[in-house]
Amino acid sequence: SGDWSSDVCSSDLAERVSFTGPVTSSPRVLVVSSTLTKKLEVPSDLANVRIHLSFRSTTYEALKALEPSLGRPLDLVDVPEDPEMEEMIARVAKGEFEATIADQDVAEMSIAGGADVMMKLPLEGNADKAWVLRPDAPELTRVASEFVKRHVRDGLIKIYYDRYFRSRRAAKTTADFEFRADQNGKLSPFDDIFRREAKRVGLDWR
Repeated sequence: SGDWSSDVCSSDLAERVSFTGPVTSSPRVLVVSSTLTKKLEVPSDLANVRIHLSFRSTTYEALKALEPSLGRPLDLVDVPEDPEMEEMIARVAKGEFEATIADQDVAEMSIAGGADVMMKLPLEGNADKAWVLRPDAPELTRVASEFVKRHVRDGLIKIYYDRYFRSRRAAKTTADFEFRADQNGKLSPFDDIFRREAKRVGLDWR
């Protein structure tokens, strides 16, 4: 939607958008090719691989904060186009990148969907995830925040999370670009109908 999305909570992003309360959280893990044989057993071993990531991400901030305690400099490479984690993992699987950092739930989905990678060395702490809304939509933010708070408490959010992040069938579907709005530019086969009817009744369809 043009009004809301989902993302990892960060103070920098909070200056530009509005967040609901946390919907879920996930640890971050090192993702490497399943054929990699380098030693990756303790946190300082992060320095054994070249890690590609966006320098504008909360993951980069977390790694830079961790670096002094490792006793070794990290080999970090910026990916300026800021691709989604799924795309970063796909590049690791193709051999374009040696390693990246991703949320564990996203990595699990990619692996279930067929990505030839493995997870190593979880970073300390979890990344909170929330719905992101336009800052000029305070009423939508209020309603969404109430929805999240109510259904985190009653378990509905967990049911949906398990359905779409724990299901192998869902993982395979998300790996199919035919069903990916970010890849084919469509939400459904019926976009043209919704766009036409939305214009007729004055709804904002973008």
